[in-house]
Amino acid sequence: MDQAVRLFGFLLLFLSATWAEEIHTTKLFIMTVGPWVFDWADSKGGGHSLNQFSYRPSLLNAPDLPSWMYYTYSERHGRGFVYGAAPPHQKDLQIEVIGLNKKNYEARRRVIKMNVVEKAEPALYEVHLKVDKLNVEDMLDSDRYNRLLDVFRRFLWPESQSDLYITFLASAVQLGARLPLNPFEGEGIVMHIGSRAPFSKTLEDLQLEVLPLRSKGQTNCPDFKHTSVERFFKQYNFSLDWCAFRLVNVTSQIGDVLEEFSAEYNPTWLNQKNAISVSKQELPTRHYTSELALTLVVPLLCLVVLVTLLTFILCFQQDTVKRNDDTPQSQLVQYEAVQRASNTLRSLSTQRDGEDSSPRVSMERTGLRPNPP
Repeated sequence: MDQAVRLFGFLLLFLSATWAEEIHTTKLFIMTVGPWVFDWADSKGGGHSLNQFSYRPSLLNAPDLPSWMYYTYSERHGRGFVYGAAPPHQKDLQIEVIGLNKKNYEARRRVIKMNVVEKAEPALYEVHLKVDKLNVEDMLDSDRYNRLLDVFRRFLWPESQSDLYITFLASAVQLGARLPLNPFEGEGIVMHIGSRAPFSKTLEDLQLEVLPLRSKGQTNCPDFKHTSVERFFKQYNFSLDWCAFRLVNVTSQIGDVLEEFSAEYNPTWLNQKNAISVSKQELPTRHYTSELALTLVVPLLCLVVLVTLLTFILCFQQDTVKRNDDTPQSQLVQYEAVQRASNTLRSLSTQRDGEDSSPRVSMERTGLRPNPP
């Protein structure tokens, strides 16, 4: 058993090699890990299946990656992505990647040296935002994230056209957000973009516009909220969570690279002496007096009308029953006697009229003696 382990380690060391990558501090880098890294033929031309290989990157002689570096595997592309933004004054480091062929369980090792270069002109101002319904692998596409940057370059932050870049990218779930209810919906991403140019008037107005959404104690951002710049993002199929929108002055946060998504940020316009302060009394409020009155008065009126009608009906019925109960028994007997006599006379009159109309009865009655008086 020990010989097999030693043989496997020797084979892994024999197949290992060292690569080199150059990255800049505070700027997002994306490194793609695929079969070609281990001298395996690419899945497109080597006859391999798309998800035949798996990869596990980590810091050399460490169990995991640095805290500012992330890894994700895209089943859609059949490749892995190592991405992140190195903090200022970060030293060079080495990343170890283990590749496994799931078909024959062949393992190979690569050591990638990261040459960290200090960025000459790092960003002084950052925009923090959260994009819903997207996964990290979607934003690792250069065409997609460049479209998002173009929205800021063209419409929201024209002063940053020369040096706008991504300073942070991570999955919202990794930073503490909940998984979406729809399993086919993207997890959402948290993204920071920075530049040395000061914030434009459009961004500062947008910060004031979304300020009421960040009320204290609110956990969920309203889905129905739309801003005045919503159309710029909709035309590129981006859905932003405006409760996570922040303008941050990086100069006051040097060294704080990885910031928890749910933390309260310090917007730049609040640090300015001539900043526009908005008090709680100046914020628009909705009054519920009319709605409350309508909700209570209408049912109460209906209830009063219904009770009144039922009261009248019950009172009249009770008076009728009482009137019938108050009739004397003697009057009822007299009424029944008179009614019985009337019915008898009426029947006799009817019978007599019938006999007078018969010709035979008339002939028989001609010889009869009249009744005495």
